[in-house]
Amino acid sequence: MFKTIFNYRKPILWIFVIFALCLTPGDRIPNTNLQLIPHFDKIVHSGLYFVLMLFLLASVHTRTKFNILTAMLCGLILGLFVELAQYYWIPNRSGNWQDMLANFSGILLAIFLFKPLLKHRLFRIVCTP
Repeated sequence: MFKTIFNYRKPILWIFVIFALCLTPGDRIPNTNLQLIPHFDKIVHSGLYFVLMLFLLASVHTRTKFNILTAMLCGLILGLFVELAQYYWIPNRSGNWQDMLANFSGILLAIFLFKPLLKHRLFRIVCTP
């Protein structure tokens, strides 16, 4: 069992990064010039879930359709939880369906780019368990 958890250490750590970034109250987020970029928060959401999905896919030993769909479902459930938490419980944050759509786009992009990225040595070093 420990070996299985060890294989998923990168996606688990990345989930903590997502929680830390997305569940921080809005008044504690510093104002930067990056926020002036239109839809910057959507780019961030997409990027967070893109990396999560790459880590999940790299952690799975056999990439069957079932495993890919399971990983995708895990990402979607996590995204839904984060958006609901932002909407209901996190002060000065707003969860919305556009953020959920950005999360989903990051997940889909990772699925489509995983195989081509796997050919690059640096990607294999960073992503695989």
